[in-house]
Order: sequence, then C-alpha cells, then structure tokens
Amino acid sequence: MYAGALMATVKKLSAGVIRTDREMADGRTIRYYDSTPAEHSAIDQRPEEAQPEIGQMRYDALLGEWVSMAAHRQARVFLPPKEMCPLCPSQGE
Repeated sequence: MYAGALMATVKKLSAGVIRTDREMADGRTIRYYDSTPAEHSAIDQRPEEAQPEIGQMRYDALLGEWVSMAAHRQARVFLPPKEMCPLCPSQGE
C-alpha cells in the first residue's frame, strides 16, 4: 500500500455538489462528484511503479540543434513478439 491510500479530501461545491479527491498509487488524483455524501473507499491496488527519470536536452551535431530525449519512452517495447510479426506470412489456424 502507498502513503496516500487512506487520504481523501472532501469539498462542497456550488449547487449542492460534493467533490471527493483521493490519491492513486501513481500520484494522480481521482475525483468523485456526488449530490449526496458518499463513501468512496476503493483503494488503488495496482503495484507501485518506479517513476521515470526526467527528460534531457542533448545537442544533435548532425542537425545542429538541441533535441529533447524523453526518458520515460526509453524502456518501452517497440517490437511485437515474433509470433505476431506483421511482415511474416500468416499461419493457418
């Protein structure tokens, strides 16, 4: 469980709307809007993941300009598994 799992902020808005804010495991906020007070006790059960590094600015000598490198995109999968290759002939079922 993470630190913000039990924290909820309740705020009364105009026209009798009640907003409840809860923090999810990844740090984002989920907001519930209700017309009557309601208990929102669901806990985000996703595993806590490490946050990616911040991006970097690097000078590209070939282009002669600065380019940004997105650190969070460096570990993503960019090729499909071998059995799902879109360029290989299809297999009969």
